[in-house]
Amino acid sequence: MPKLSVVIPVYNVEKYLSKCIDSVINQTLNDIEIILVNDGSKDSSGEICERYAELDSRVKYICKENGGVVSARKAGTNQATSEYITFIDSDDWVSESFFEELYNNISGYDLLISNHYMVKPEVVTYKNELAVGVYDTSEKMKYLIDNMVYATAPEFTKDMAFFTSICSKLYKTDMVKDTFKESDPNIFYHEDNEFLYKYILKCKSVICTDICGYYYLDRDDSCLHSVHNDYLLNLNNFYNSLLKTFRQSEHSESLIKQLQMLLVYRGTTNIPRTMGFHPDCMIIRYINPYLNRLNGKKVALYGAGLVGKDYYFQMKKSKSGAPVLWVDKNYDRYSGHLPVYPVENLRNADFDYITIAVENEELANKIKNNLVGMGITENKILWEEPIRLY
Repeated sequence: MPKLSVVIPVYNVEKYLSKCIDSVINQTLNDIEIILVNDGSKDSSGEICERYAELDSRVKYICKENGGVVSARKAGTNQATSEYITFIDSDDWVSESFFEELYNNISGYDLLISNHYMVKPEVVTYKNELAVGVYDTSEKMKYLIDNMVYATAPEFTKDMAFFTSICSKLYKTDMVKDTFKESDPNIFYHEDNEFLYKYILKCKSVICTDICGYYYLDRDDSCLHSVHNDYLLNLNNFYNSLLKTFRQSEHSESLIKQLQMLLVYRGTTNIPRTMGFHPDCMIIRYINPYLNRLNGKKVALYGAGLVGKDYYFQMKKSKSGAPVLWVDKNYDRYSGHLPVYPVENLRNADFDYITIAVENEELANKIKNNLVGMGITENKILWEEPIRLY
């Protein structure tokens, strides 16, 4: 029996798939089984999977009709033979020793949580706010459960105590199989959250580590950045599925309250973005700390993500007016509905200051270094942590 099963759901990812599989095949933990589940791909992803299965005896290949990522993960899990299991999305990859680090630290716990890298396109470290340590007593598990859906304890500055992706974690295979029996296959958005919350309620022990070796690729054409007109239906399915489970828990009061808080948050932030609403319908979440502090100055804006959009519309309605130029490295993602331009346009722009609109300080510093490398003087580049309303 191999030490670890790795399930990789595959759907139309020919551009990214080989990098993902190569990172798994070349792990320092060699005693693994790799389960590739082709969920009805229409590109060459299936052929790539077949080629790897022929080259490496550790690779199992499953081909099925398209049923969504939940059904693909479930199909792969049903073929797993190891005591422990982990998941990788087929456009992501892992560092060479990642699985060995996970395996050496699981030590019989029901769940291991690790950190991850976000690639967008800069590589940025994202750390869980949940304290590193073991949660294995009734008191510690209650603390974890009381903050796992929507973190409300004062030590958490974000609504998530930990990254709620099904990836970057290590599970017990038999518990995963049981959890998938309760998963709603009609949920296509927040499906990771639904699985993870139900799984944790089955756990007696969880370890949160500072291991970091999973690279999450934030790509423009992913499900996360697509428009879904039926998102409200999906959100209703998500709510009802978890509500049924939470009502049966001894922590039901806390869990249902967290779930409702989460849906209020998802409703105000995700519905306009996910359903493709007009930008004027967006709800402000991040307050620009430089608002009205630079009146009379020519200000450029870097960043068109959630923070950048909020900054832009606040500036547009303020005394200082809209930025003289709005840029983003992924400007083409917004072309057609937002006035966002390439970063290179800064070279010929007339501005007194440029405000970096991102929440993560590590990412802000990387952007600042890139701007300095373009010849922009450092005293013109401004960043402060945005003021977050909720």
